[in-house]
Amino acid sequence: MVESHAPDTPTDSRIYVNGTRLPAGNVDCHLRKEGNLDFTRYVEGEFASPFRGGNYTDAFNGLAPEDQDGFDVVRLDVRDYETERYTTVFRGYVTGVGNSSNEPEQRWRFRAQGPGHLLDNIPASKRFTDATITDVATYITENLNEKLPFPVVFLETLEDVVQEGDTVRNVESANDDASPSDYAFPIARIFSDLVASLTDNIHTPHTFQANRDTLADVASWLKDKSNVEIWLTPTDEGVGLVVARGAKQRHEAHYLGGDTQIVNNDALVELRPVNTKVVKGGAKESQFSVGPLEINSPTDTFTTAKARHKPLYRRAGQRELHANTETKTGALSKEEVGNEAKSLLKQAIEGTTEGTMQTLLRGPIAPFDTVEARPTCNERVSASDESITYEVSRVHHKIRTGDEMSSTELNVGVHVGDDDITIIDSWESEA
Repeated sequence: MVESHAPDTPTDSRIYVNGTRLPAGNVDCHLRKEGNLDFTRYVEGEFASPFRGGNYTDAFNGLAPEDQDGFDVVRLDVRDYETERYTTVFRGYVTGVGNSSNEPEQRWRFRAQGPGHLLDNIPASKRFTDATITDVATYITENLNEKLPFPVVFLETLEDVVQEGDTVRNVESANDDASPSDYAFPIARIFSDLVASLTDNIHTPHTFQANRDTLADVASWLKDKSNVEIWLTPTDEGVGLVVARGAKQRHEAHYLGGDTQIVNNDALVELRPVNTKVVKGGAKESQFSVGPLEINSPTDTFTTAKARHKPLYRRAGQRELHANTETKTGALSKEEVGNEAKSLLKQAIEGTTEGTMQTLLRGPIAPFDTVEARPTCNERVSASDESITYEVSRVHHKIRTGDEMSSTELNVGVHVGDDDITIIDSWESEA
């Protein structure tokens, strides 16, 4: 096995394949609110081989014909411009590697995906009846563990992490040529009140069948019924499954006293986005006995819930601006119908407003985080506009080795606070 690359000076990124550090070139890491979970990750990068006497293609087991059924594990660390500390932003598996086109033979490219992309390839066979959020998350974790070459843990508590300001750092974070103090992990961005919510029950029963459903369907059902966000985040040895409500880090622009160096911000805020959403639940069931059997029979009674974003409603002169028409769902309980109404309204509001923001390389930032900033162009900040709190939907870490400076590009939209949306009314009615 080739020895790890050991550069003479600090670099903006560190890439490891199966534990071997590569002499990396340009690297692009994407975190996006899309896919099987609330956000997923993938990486594209370059490396040199041979380089200084080392053949770094030997780090990839998948390049050998006899090993192509296994996984080549990739880890990417990003160096923060402000703190000069590294954040592990990616752990996943290689999906492709080869020579760069129109480039010298010693330059290679690779692609890698995070484990969240695997969920729709793993069959699900399970019936949940009055399950807790923890029950469902544990089922997802156990099934992922059977398929991945690194451990998946359910980050249910904060016992294994230690708080350091606005970030959470894993205690055992020494890796290769890095010391524990080199690393700042955004893992388990959970607060104690969010952890407690994982005991909530999902009252609507559901059966998943292996010939029809996958872990992606289980995750989608959990999100819809519980109004939670779900994602996988790197840990020291593998990845952790995070399930939380409103778990996010807050970032401020440097001109507001924060650590995020804003270069450009052209995100606009929609003046009159939607503020109301109505969701109609499934038919309620009645129970009766037939001999020794308990039979559940659907009735003609439905639960309907109306969700409202209070600040936007007031801005619209207390006039309802609806997100499409009434939506139907299979949820049965009043709480679950309300959760779906709030979740769908949040999605509708976020979809009406978006733009881009560019910062100097910023490792500890991810989708669902918030950034407070003013309109900014070429580092010139608007003096007349008030600051706006944005929510991040996409992150693109652009690590560059040439004259171009490394940066982090964000897609952002208006932030929807957890307390901004409430259920103003819910009622039962006949079909």
